[in-house]
Amino acid sequence: MKCGKIDYEALRKKFPAKSPDKRKRVAAIKAIRRQYEANRIEMGLNSQPAFKKGPAFYLVIIIALSLIGALVLSVAGKGGRNKGPARADIKARESVDALCIALGRYKFHVGEYPSDDEGLQALAAITPQKRGWFGPYINKLNPDPWGRAYVYETRPEGGYPVLFSRGPDGRMGTTDDVMPNLKLFNQPFEDVSWTNKWVPYQLRGYVLAPNEEARKKLQEEIKKY
Repeated sequence: MKCGKIDYEALRKKFPAKSPDKRKRVAAIKAIRRQYEANRIEMGLNSQPAFKKGPAFYLVIIIALSLIGALVLSVAGKGGRNKGPARADIKARESVDALCIALGRYKFHVGEYPSDDEGLQALAAITPQKRGWFGPYINKLNPDPWGRAYVYETRPEGGYPVLFSRGPDGRMGTTDDVMPNLKLFNQPFEDVSWTNKWVPYQLRGYVLAPNEEARKKLQEEIKKY
């Protein structure tokens, strides 16, 4: 290199230019790469290699679905158990309501509710216990849905008897006690279609007949009951 001037000749010798052929090859390779990437983008592929769905892929899918299914069944099972008490409450309410109607029918015939000593079992008796009895009024006395006996007690002052289920906690006087619809005690008196024209207790002793002969005949029939 000469002082004050750049010696281009020396530079060309020291750093020879790349051959035209090599430059062409490099440019061709870059063009091929650009075209390859453009084709992948156009096909919706990323720069990562495509994942092949082999047996391992399907095994992972099966295991994942099994775990999800087990989780769903577990949640469903918990939901079913939570609904259990609700169904038991409904069944208990239906039972006490049915007992109300049976007690009303018992009183319709006998004139009073079963005593405390007789209890609800009197509704299922298959032989006459009192005058006017025309039962049984229930097929069988079952415990409540929690396996306990229904609470039954007559009132000394009269009126509807005490009847309820102690509910799931088994204690009396708590908020989960299952109480009946008191109007059902009167249902047998309000709708007598179930009686087959049998008169209620308060009308017994009154015989309506067109003449004395018919009245005596009816009285004899009534004595059979």
